[in-house]
Amino acid sequence: MLFDLRGRGRRRTIQAIYVTLAVLMGGGLVFFGIGGNTSGGLFDAFKGGSGSSSDTFSKQATQAEKTLKATLRKSTIGAKPAHRATVESLGFRKLNQTRELPDNPAVRGMLKAVAFLVAVDGEPYVRPERSRYKIWRSRSNKKHQRGN
Repeated sequence: MLFDLRGRGRRRTIQAIYVTLAVLMGGGLVFFGIGGNTSGGLFDAFKGGSGSSSDTFSKQATQAEKTLKATLRKSTIGAKPAHRATVESLGFRKLNQTRELPDNPAVRGMLKAVAFLVAVDGEPYVRPERSRYKIWRSRSNKKHQRGN
């Protein structure tokens, strides 16, 4: 069996195979670029390329410039677990913490889901009432059962 690694020769053979595969894959990524339809790598750099890599770079640069400033205004204590997870995934750790987030549909949807907890610059923030976002908990009747 080839993958029985008890013998010293077989272990060296497997290691040599893995090293050559790693070198071939790494070399392919460096020389030809990553992916199928993308331009990049050393071959495109030496032959001049099609110029589309600079176009994609400029698109990425303009997308990187678009950011939103968001501030966590209310605590997530008592909020639904999904809301708490959304606030955490947006990167908020403390109350009144301000973060610059990328302006894309995913982040905008997350901010819309927790709009009652997070204020976004340029948009009005209205503090909600308790019943709109807290987990509903029934009140105890023990005090009233005792007659006090």
